[in-house]
Amino acid sequence: MAKKKTALKRLIWQKPEMEGGRQNPSILRITVRENETQIDLGYSAYNIYINGGWIRIHADTYLHDKKTGNHYKLTKAEGIPIAPEKLEFQTKTDWQYFSLFFEPLPQKDLIIDFIEPDNSVASDNGNNFDFFGIKLKLADALEEY
Repeated sequence: MAKKKTALKRLIWQKPEMEGGRQNPSILRITVRENETQIDLGYSAYNIYINGGWIRIHADTYLHDKKTGNHYKLTKAEGIPIAPEKLEFQTKTDWQYFSLFFEPLPQKDLIIDFIEPDNSVASDNGNNFDFFGIKLKLADALEEY
C-alpha cells in the first residue's frame, strides 16, 4: 500500500526575491502554514523626521496572486498598529520588527504582490507599503513538517 504524503505544516522563505517595491520596510521572512500566511518585516526610522516618524498598516492590505488574481486578506497584525492608530518612533535610529498575517496562500510556486491600498487615512501621501513580484518557489523554501 502506498504511503499517503501529509500536507506541509510550514514553508519558509528567507528574504524572498522580488521584482520591486519599497526598501523600507524590508521583508525578512514569509511563512506559509495550512491556516495562515505570516510575513515578518523590519522597518528603520527615517532620519529626515525629528523623531524618526511613525508607521501603521491599512486594514485592507492584501496579497495578490499574479497568476490567478486571487486576493488573500490581512487577518492580524503584530508589532504595528492598524490605521488610523500609529506607532510613533522616539529617535531617528529606532527599528521596528512586525508581523502581518493573511489568509493562507496555496503551498505551491507563486508570484505575489503585497498591496497596501492607496487611502489617505493609511498611506499618507502615497507612502504605502507595496512589494511587487515576490517569488515564492517551493525549491527555495525551507520545509517543516
